[in-house]
Amino acid sequence: MIEIYIECWASPDGIRYPWSIWQDGRQVDSSHATSLYENPDEAEEAARKYCNDVLKTSPSNVVRL
Repeated sequence: MIEIYIECWASPDGIRYPWSIWQDGRQVDSSHATSLYENPDEAEEAARKYCNDVLKTSPSNVVRL
């Protein structure tokens, strides 16, 4: 099972939304070190693209924290 988690980080610079992708309870990848998105929809779109392009499948679940 592939799951996407969209996090919400607050800082003095504003709120950012990184994503992480988990497969069967293990983290596959995340955008934490590379991309922090301005809104959760952009983060979800990027995470879904990663799943389709790299993992060749769609996520089973998307969770916005």
